[in-house]
Amino acid sequence: MEFNMKPSSILMLSMIGISSAYAFPQFSDYPVIVSNGPFAKSIELTDTQQRYTDKWKHIMQRELVKPVNFAGHYRLYLSWNGELPKECGDDRWVCGWIIDKTTGSIVSELPEFNGNTHYRPYHANGTPVPEAFSPGFYPDNSMLWMNGNTAPKSNLLNLKCNYISYNFKNNNFTTLEIGDECDVDHGG
Repeated sequence: MEFNMKPSSILMLSMIGISSAYAFPQFSDYPVIVSNGPFAKSIELTDTQQRYTDKWKHIMQRELVKPVNFAGHYRLYLSWNGELPKECGDDRWVCGWIIDKTTGSIVSELPEFNGNTHYRPYHANGTPVPEAFSPGFYPDNSMLWMNGNTAPKSNLLNLKCNYISYNFKNNNFTTLEIGDECDVDHGG
């Protein structure tokens, strides 16, 4: 009896293709229409946000009037290099906020990973981490791709890094896929 390898090879390749498409979400899988407004003219702050620094409030207001850069009608802002020490910490942390341009509300921080919404582009000794923190996001997409390097607030030495994709819908992040671990140099 002769077995024909061609049909089963095609079936296997098709299954791998389907599996790969599921395992690795693509930006093209999460399209949204970019809004042209109308947009809010001033930020709306929660009681907690009212207690943030004037500098943070000024930055959020400034970002509100800039063009959409995330998920159709949002502005994603990243704070680097100790720009906002009260809200974010020293220069070894990166924080981010999602501003809904239609309402003026700051609706979210970056997604929580490993017990923290703040990410580390540098080690405690100031040297860059092996994997640069570089989130990927677009105005016409609800997907956020990150290689998150962070530690729980309760144990800042417990660094963990993974490639992760999220979907932002109804002002919340949902994890789409947690990929491979990134390199973490614990010093030494």
